[in-house]
Amino acid sequence: MGGNATNQEGPDGGGEPQALGKCTECGSTYPVQHEDGGLRPIGVTGTCECGNDEFEPVSDT
Repeated sequence: MGGNATNQEGPDGGGEPQALGKCTECGSTYPVQHEDGGLRPIGVTGTCECGNDEFEPVSDT
């Protein structure tokens, strides 16, 4: 099998970042993808290091 993590399915799947998201609890930022009306961090298990699973887009100010 071999492989490339790009475009993997599942909570720790890879893929290309679509935005930058911020944890709504602690403010940590992650590259994210849009999924089911929300944001999913890529490269981690689907949650922030604090355990929260809700993210909001980081705006350019």
